[in-house]
Amino acid sequence: MVARVGLDGDRCGSAGLSCVGRPAQHPLASAQGAPMNGAVGFIGLGRMGRAICQRLISHRIQLIVHNRSEDKSSELVRQGALWVPEIRSVARAANIIFVCSSGHQAVEQIYHDKNTGLLANVVEGSIVVDLSTIAPETAIALHAAFRARGADFIECPVSGGVEGALKGALSAIVSARPAAYSIVRPLLAAFTLMVTFVEVPGKAQRLKILNNLAESINLAGAIEVISQGQALGLDLESMQAVFSTCRGRSAYMQVAMNYALSQGGSSSVSLAVRCKDLDLAQQQMPIGPSYPLSTVAMATFHDLRLTFGDEGDQCLYFSRLSTGNAGSAS
Repeated sequence: MVARVGLDGDRCGSAGLSCVGRPAQHPLASAQGAPMNGAVGFIGLGRMGRAICQRLISHRIQLIVHNRSEDKSSELVRQGALWVPEIRSVARAANIIFVCSSGHQAVEQIYHDKNTGLLANVVEGSIVVDLSTIAPETAIALHAAFRARGADFIECPVSGGVEGALKGALSAIVSARPAAYSIVRPLLAAFTLMVTFVEVPGKAQRLKILNNLAESINLAGAIEVISQGQALGLDLESMQAVFSTCRGRSAYMQVAMNYALSQGGSSSVSLAVRCKDLDLAQQQMPIGPSYPLSTVAMATFHDLRLTFGDEGDQCLYFSRLSTGNAGSAS
């Protein structure tokens, strides 16, 4: 079953696809405007995690948060969240727990630590919602492990960047038992505009990994096109006007253009995250056919990571092209 939850209330009927509108009154509030009962846990306070937490707090959700470094929780605590020093404290205090992490090591610590991990401490009837992009095989195993403990695991990788999270405009893909999804759906409405429900374990991650591969290919192409325009003497404002209205437009053309217009600000995605997603894409790439654009994108961003480091911005391909062109011209 595939279902989409959107804002427009239309139902799109082909192949079982449906779009269901969000209620006019926010579903996290009662008719009297009281906050939803019960605290919600949140583990992982990177840039995306903090942005989602801010949305949840703005909808009067009491959060219990944890991160490996406490300093990332300070602003959330000032807004009303409660920080706890251990993952098991989150598991014992909240029946719904969000996870927003990056990398295999973080997954191992959050879920599999024998003393403090979620699997060792989860309470029967709890729901764990993972907002990260992880290997489909890992997600499938977590579904089974939590069900064996009387709890639910929900794959819910999100897309839209930190700016989308702050606006409550993320897209999400959900694999879960329908009953568990129906419970957390009002919470997802605080920070998403569109949720695609696909139910089958692992399917949400496979779709998200392919989406992220498309992002990488589009971003590299957009940066090359903008760089060529600059080399030809075209101004960014003219390129922005054309590339945002003609058929060459895309979400990642806009990401690249915003970065160029900001003169090297930030796209809010590091090379470590971009390469982690590309590694997942490489792991699930079908054997047999050749996929040259995918291969080039993977090589390009890994090379950038070697040059600029894990925390370098994904848009630093601009710098590589600028340096290379300057070298060719000299």
